[in-house]
Amino acid sequence: MSSKGFYRPGFTVEELIDEVGGVSKLERDYVLDELKTDIHTNYREREEEVGEEAMRELERQVILNVLDRKMARTPCMRWIILRKVSGCGRWLSATRSSSTSPRATTCSRP
Repeated sequence: MSSKGFYRPGFTVEELIDEVGGVSKLERDYVLDELKTDIHTNYREREEEVGEEAMRELERQVILNVLDRKMARTPCMRWIILRKVSGCGRWLSATRSSSTSPRATTCSRP
Protein backbone atom coordinates (compact mmCIF):
# COMPACT_ATOMS: atom_id res chain seq x y z
CA MET A 1 0.00 0.00 0.00
CA SER A 2 1.24 3.45 -0.84
CA SER A 3 2.02 5.66 2.14
CA LYS A 4 0.63 8.65 0.22
CA GLY A 5 -2.55 9.17 -1.72
CA PHE A 6 -5.70 7.20 -2.00
CA TYR A 7 -6.47 3.50 -1.87
CA ARG A 8 -5.19 1.51 -4.82
CA PRO A 9 -6.42 -2.09 -5.19
CA GLY A 10 -3.86 -4.82 -4.67
CA PHE A 11 -5.07 -6.57 -7.83
CA THR A 12 -5.87 -5.73 -11.43
CA VAL A 13 -9.04 -6.32 -13.42
CA GLU A 14 -7.14 -8.83 -15.53
CA GLU A 15 -6.18 -10.81 -12.40
CA LEU A 16 -9.82 -10.99 -11.32
CA ILE A 17 -10.92 -12.14 -14.76
CA ASP A 18 -8.21 -14.83 -14.78
CA GLU A 19 -9.23 -16.03 -11.29
CA VAL A 20 -12.83 -16.67 -12.35
CA GLY A 21 -12.00 -18.07 -15.77
CA GLY A 22 -13.15 -15.30 -18.09
CA VAL A 23 -14.99 -12.02 -18.17
CA SER A 24 -18.35 -13.72 -18.74
CA LYS A 25 -18.00 -15.46 -15.34
CA LEU A 26 -17.06 -12.31 -13.46
CA GLU A 27 -19.92 -11.40 -11.12
CA ARG A 28 -20.62 -8.20 -9.27
CA ASP A 29 -20.71 -9.84 -5.84
CA TYR A 30 -17.34 -11.48 -6.43
CA VAL A 31 -15.74 -8.13 -7.35
CA LEU A 32 -17.32 -6.44 -4.31
CA ASP A 33 -16.09 -9.20 -1.98
CA GLU A 34 -12.56 -8.95 -3.38
CA LEU A 35 -12.58 -5.15 -3.01
CA LYS A 36 -13.90 -5.30 0.56
CA THR A 37 -11.28 -7.87 1.56
CA ASP A 38 -8.51 -5.82 -0.04
CA ILE A 39 -9.71 -2.58 1.56
CA HIS A 40 -9.86 -4.16 5.03
CA THR A 41 -6.38 -5.63 4.57
CA ASN A 42 -5.01 -2.24 3.52
CA TYR A 43 -6.72 -0.55 6.45
CA ARG A 44 -5.24 -3.02 8.97
CA GLU A 45 -1.78 -2.58 7.44
CA ARG A 46 -2.07 1.19 7.63
CA GLU A 47 -3.23 0.97 11.25
CA GLU A 48 -0.17 -1.14 12.08
CA GLU A 49 2.07 1.48 10.41
CA VAL A 50 0.69 4.55 12.21
CA GLY A 51 -0.62 2.96 15.39
CA GLU A 52 -4.11 2.44 16.77
CA GLU A 53 -4.32 5.77 18.58
CA ALA A 54 -3.29 7.77 15.50
CA MET A 55 -5.79 5.86 13.37
CA ARG A 56 -8.66 6.61 15.79
CA GLU A 57 -7.69 10.30 15.72
CA LEU A 58 -7.67 10.25 11.92
CA GLU A 59 -11.13 8.63 11.95
CA ARG A 60 -12.44 11.34 14.31
CA GLN A 61 -11.00 14.08 12.12
CA VAL A 62 -12.54 12.61 8.98
CA ILE A 63 -15.94 12.24 10.65
CA LEU A 64 -15.84 15.79 11.99
CA ASN A 65 -14.80 17.13 8.60
CA VAL A 66 -17.64 15.34 6.83
CA LEU A 67 -20.19 16.40 9.44
CA ASP A 68 -18.98 19.97 9.29
CA ARG A 69 -19.27 20.12 5.52
CA LYS A 70 -22.56 18.27 5.23
CA MET A 71 -24.73 19.18 8.18
CA ALA A 72 -23.06 21.17 10.91
CA ARG A 73 -23.60 24.64 9.50
CA THR A 74 -24.77 26.30 12.69
CA PRO A 75 -22.49 27.03 15.67
CA CYS A 76 -24.85 25.21 18.05
CA MET A 77 -24.89 22.02 15.98
CA ARG A 78 -21.11 22.14 15.57
CA TRP A 79 -20.69 22.44 19.35
CA ILE A 80 -23.04 19.54 20.03
CA ILE A 81 -21.21 17.28 17.56
CA LEU A 82 -17.77 18.22 18.89
CA ARG A 83 -18.82 17.53 22.47
CA LYS A 84 -20.32 14.15 21.54
CA VAL A 85 -17.32 13.02 19.48
CA SER A 86 -14.82 14.22 22.09
CA GLY A 87 -16.21 11.67 24.53
CA CYS A 88 -17.83 14.03 26.99
CA GLY A 89 -20.43 12.03 28.88
CA ARG A 90 -22.68 14.96 29.76
CA TRP A 91 -22.72 16.75 26.43
CA LEU A 92 -26.19 18.19 26.44
CA SER A 93 -28.54 18.93 29.27
CA ALA A 94 -32.01 17.49 29.16
CA THR A 95 -33.32 20.62 30.78
CA ARG A 96 -34.25 23.65 28.77
CA SER A 97 -33.99 27.28 29.68
CA SER A 98 -36.84 29.70 29.22
CA SER A 99 -36.06 29.72 25.52
CA THR A 100 -36.44 26.59 23.41
CA SER A 101 -32.70 26.00 22.91
CA PRO A 102 -30.95 23.33 24.97
CA ARG A 103 -28.39 24.35 27.60
CA ALA A 104 -24.93 22.90 27.61
CA THR A 105 -23.64 21.39 30.82
CA THR A 106 -20.12 21.56 32.07
CA CYS A 107 -18.15 18.69 30.65
CA SER A 108 -16.18 16.84 33.28
CA ARG A 109 -13.96 14.47 31.33
CA PRO A 110 -12.42 11.62 33.31
